[in-house]
Amino acid sequence: MDNFKCKNCGASDFSMKDNYLICNYCDSKFIPEKQEKETNISLGSDAENLLNKMKNDPANARMYANLILDIDPNNQEVRKYL
Repeated sequence: MDNFKCKNCGASDFSMKDNYLICNYCDSKFIPEKQEKETNISLGSDAENLLNKMKNDPANARMYANLILDIDPNNQEVRKYL
C-alpha cells in the first residue's frame, strides 16, 4: 500500500474492507497487490550430494560430474572425474 494512489482521484488514503482497498475520498474499490517474497535457492548441498554419489558409485561418476557442472560450472574438484 505504500505509495499507492487511487487511479480515479489520486488520493493515497485507503481503508481495508472485505479484502478490498477502499479510497477514503471517492470510495473506489481496488484489489490489493500482493507483495512478493524474496527467495534464495542454494544449490551447494545438491552439488555436495552428487559429489558423494560420484565417490560411492564410480561407474556413474561421469554422469554425476556433468550434473554438478550444470549446477556449478566452475567446480574444479569435479573436473578430475571427466
